Amino acid sequence: MVADVDSLFEWAVANRLNKLEWLLLANYKWGDELDTRLQRLRLLTSLGHRYSLLVGADSPLGNTQQHGWHMVNTRLSLAQQEQQIKAQVDWIFSAGFDFLTTESGLSEFTHPECDLMVDLMNVFAQHVNLTWGREAGIKVHCSTGQHCDGFLDPRSDEPINFNFLPTFAHPSMGVFPHTVQVYGLDDPTAGAYGNENFSYMEDYLVYEAKLGRRAVVFYGETAYWVNVDVDVPLFLPLYAQRRLHDLRRLAVREAREGFRIQGQMNFDSGWEWGYWLNDVVTARASWNP
Repeated sequence: MVADVDSLFEWAVANRLNKLEWLLLANYKWGDELDTRLQRLRLLTSLGHRYSLLVGADSPLGNTQQHGWHMVNTRLSLAQQEQQIKAQVDWIFSAGFDFLTTESGLSEFTHPECDLMVDLMNVFAQHVNLTWGREAGIKVHCSTGQHCDGFLDPRSDEPINFNFLPTFAHPSMGVFPHTVQVYGLDDPTAGAYGNENFSYMEDYLVYEAKLGRRAVVFYGETAYWVNVDVDVPLFLPLYAQRRLHDLRRLAVREAREGFRIQGQMNFDSGWEWGYWLNDVVTARASWNP
């Protein structure tokens, strides 16, 4: 496996990438094996550093979906949750990671109290950025039907979409607006995640970028591993075409409207069949779509 990871890092440099991250997983059945895990992660991050790559990790705040190594138990007091966040951030950076992202909510479709979520975001972002001097970011999901009555969207004065709560977080928290499946920002999405299209995600991305208060990174994907295209792997170069379309669309808006985003992070779940082509195109388009 180590040789495979080393090859991945070499591939990343060959395709002009400067950052890679992976989602840290957990399972209550694993037991207390943190020392072994720490040594293994230090080996992998050191390999990435040999290629001058920045190596990051994603550790959800309270999101327990898909075995993510979440940081807090939201049933505990806020003070206890703060300590849990700081302890896990410290542990992750001791493994050699260069930046850290997280996830909001309890899953993509459920969430705790909105004020608690903002508090947890701020603890995370400030500990990562102000204590460690590293980049902090949060994935902005495209699920629907969740709103925060106590937080009004500055653009509409209506209760804000829960996923857009990071706009109220400390400016050290970068945002990663996320789209799913093959669809482009302006494509009809056949109801994916309850959406007619992802234009509102583009609007949020542009809004945050124009404010200039925090880092903004477009977070598309080239594989949807839950279903649709991976149960029976297909050769779908349309993924590559739509990610190129999105980057060109955003580049045109940047030039026309005078804002800049900090780049893209691509979600991928493996190289099933011809999926490598989608990744190559998406990676190489990052610099000049």
